Amino acid sequence: MTFRFWAWSLAAILGPSVVAVAVNQVLVDGQWSKPWTIGTVVLTLAAAGAVRQQAKYAPQPMGTLAETKERLTDLVDTFWHQELSRRSLGDPPIPVSWQVTRRTRFMDHPHLITDGELSFTGRSDQIAALAGEFRRLRRRRLVITGGPGTGKTTLAVQLLLELTRNRANDEPVPVLLSVADWNTETHPRLAGWVAERLRTDYLAMRARRGPDTAEMLASGGHVLAILDGLDELPPAARAGVIAALSKTLTDRDQVIVTSRTTEYGGALQEARRALKAAAVIVPRELTARDAHAYLSGCLGPRPSPAWGAVLEMLESGRAPALAAVTSTALGLWLLRATYLDRAQDPTALVTTYTDTASLQTHLLDGLVPALLQAHQRTTRPERVRRWLVTLSREGSPDLAWWELTTRGRLWVVKFCAALLYGLPVGLAAGLGDGPVLGVTAGLVFGFACQSRALNALDFTQLPVARRITATISHHGHRLFLILLGPPTFVVLGLSTTVGFKAALASGLVLVLVMWMVIVMNDRMPSAKRKPEPTDTLLPFTAALTPLTSWKVNRFLLGLRLVNGLLVGAVIALTGDYVTSYLGPSQTEFWRDLGWGLLTGAALGVVQQTRQAWLLATIGLLPTALSGRLPLRLMRFLGDMHRLGVLRAVGPFYQFRHAVLRDHLTTTTETPVPSLTT
Repeated sequence: MTFRFWAWSLAAILGPSVVAVAVNQVLVDGQWSKPWTIGTVVLTLAAAGAVRQQAKYAPQPMGTLAETKERLTDLVDTFWHQELSRRSLGDPPIPVSWQVTRRTRFMDHPHLITDGELSFTGRSDQIAALAGEFRRLRRRRLVITGGPGTGKTTLAVQLLLELTRNRANDEPVPVLLSVADWNTETHPRLAGWVAERLRTDYLAMRARRGPDTAEMLASGGHVLAILDGLDELPPAARAGVIAALSKTLTDRDQVIVTSRTTEYGGALQEARRALKAAAVIVPRELTARDAHAYLSGCLGPRPSPAWGAVLEMLESGRAPALAAVTSTALGLWLLRATYLDRAQDPTALVTTYTDTASLQTHLLDGLVPALLQAHQRTTRPERVRRWLVTLSREGSPDLAWWELTTRGRLWVVKFCAALLYGLPVGLAAGLGDGPVLGVTAGLVFGFACQSRALNALDFTQLPVARRITATISHHGHRLFLILLGPPTFVVLGLSTTVGFKAALASGLVLVLVMWMVIVMNDRMPSAKRKPEPTDTLLPFTAALTPLTSWKVNRFLLGLRLVNGLLVGAVIALTGDYVTSYLGPSQTEFWRDLGWGLLTGAALGVVQQTRQAWLLATIGLLPTALSGRLPLRLMRFLGDMHRLGVLRAVGPFYQFRHAVLRDHLTTTTETPVPSLTT
């Protein structure tokens, strides 16, 4: 596979040079000029750059079930270790204690959950013991509940990393998914939705025939789905998720769910059933002694006198507001980010903000300025705050870049996008038959092209280079036979009547047509085809992030437009040249070029369109001009992700803490307070 890939890569680099030589020979009898030479060199360098980008998406060999699970485990582990470092969750971990809930109606019969007495205790700073408790459950199903900011998602990530670190071959691969993205009407089975997310989040290649890797893993109990954020769904949808889990989980399916306690209880009451064979755990409140020990460990052996006084008041019970705020993992993290990491004087924590609500509001207000200062960002805090307020008021917890700038004014964005899509086609058609046809063709093409731009985005197919190399690898032997087969006889036969140049052009057109017919025919279903072997699976290639999905979608749009116009230009030039040799005709070069470009553009429309990048970019302009979002949106989102304000889950960003999002949602445009006052 590697030899074949690099062989085709070399051919891709040399291909533009060969085509340039052939076209030069046909058009100007091999008389090389400076423009021809410069153009050939530029094409060759561009092809070399494209091949370099393709190398990272080079198709990997198919593997066994165990090898595929190991590959997915590596991708999951690498991605979440990076997330762990961005969130500062492991340096040091906050010591939250967990135990089985006392609300018996939250759980199924104890004998279905575990053998013997039902027990599940441990601390998040001793995650190996908690992972052992999870493995001792009969069906390994767990629900993590708790109030806002108690560390539910953090525990889920810690369990994920611990379970991947020492996963046995027969154990499933833990994968964390945002349950807010699950529509039980579209995907009534958990396995079907998990398979779709595996294809998206970890770029699973789709099989043309034979077993589907993602579907086989999800349906076979080889994936431990960690469903984060059940409380983010509307009440009816929460009950639908509980009902779908209870109906579709099989004996071998393992699952972990996180949810706020109140919302989980409401979902169970609505669904009228508990999650089958699942243990439910809740956190214990962090005591003042726990908070004192954690903060002392962060400060080091010699804290400042001010910090010493504050910690003494915390431990002795003379700072009730501070004790209440630091009773949750979120409160400790806020205190660390806003005061400890910036070495700020903490006296105001026990003198100015003496009630719990004002102290928590003060810490939430100071978080963004503190993170910007700690990471030496020069953007003004009030701007960042305004942009985050806009993000917090989105209807969904999943921040999708293709929806942030188009929601509410989609028809305007689509109209502008249609004009841009149709511009090259309108110019092409207008070259030959005047402005009326140009305007008509441009508008028809533009509106047809953008009509499905935001429908059913499928990021599984976005790595274009991987698709190209896979297609070439699959059909390479046929291309070789095509070059030596009918086109050769066509060239030899026509060269005696219309000349070698026209025959060569006809042969190239025939090669192109035959290649497209073979590739398209292979994608059509057929009962006569021999099925792929079922003992090997296509590989997972990479963990998808919002930034990579945005970049590749942008590249895909440009590639399809250029590809359509290039095919049209080739059809026009070769057709014009061939007809000039077949007999007397009234050919017009510009008219033929215009119709050829129009034909090529139409071929581009036939392809399934996923061109959300242009719509999102157009929609961003008025939003950025109004100041509600930055002009470089993806750069800003990535920066907030690196600072720890946002987290990445597949192609989506989310606020790291729902409490922070809720605080920003209800905030007003007030000056950002200073932590030093």
